[in-house]
Amino acid sequence: MSVNLPRAVVIAISLVTGLYLLVNVSYLTVMTPKELMSSSAVAVTWGNKVLGSWGWTMSVAAALSAFGSLNGTFFSGGRVCFVAAREGHLPDILAMAHVRRLTPSPALIFTTVVSLLVLIPGDFQSIVNFFSFTAWFFYGITLSGLVYLKIKKPELPRPYKVRITHIQS
Repeated sequence: MSVNLPRAVVIAISLVTGLYLLVNVSYLTVMTPKELMSSSAVAVTWGNKVLGSWGWTMSVAAALSAFGSLNGTFFSGGRVCFVAAREGHLPDILAMAHVRRLTPSPALIFTTVVSLLVLIPGDFQSIVNFFSFTAWFFYGITLSGLVYLKIKKPELPRPYKVRITHIQS
């Protein structure tokens, strides 16, 4: 196994964690606890205080970050539906790919329609809270399942092996 992927993961997680800590230290240094508690968008308040007339860049940065996250989630969600259909867990039509571009168009359209249906009855804040809870719940279940299979069924073939010490049961 190549060491590039583990190295990239360790470096990326370290950098993101370090930047996150530095940003929070900056918030705590520049703003009072009262300002932090009363702000509806701490980064924007920080930007207005530190950057002055350029404070609007924080709103743009937050919008671009949200758009990037949405873009990644949209395409990965479509791929998950595509693979689930290929494995027989969803209708076969979702396993189809575009003839020339090889994109899972039906799966992407399906995830778009489901997303729009979820938007209809609720407000944005409820949807974000519900999605976050649900996503992390399933991340936890997935991780638990992987650890369980690693411990209870170590002989199963795995396309990608994670080197952890074997736990005896």
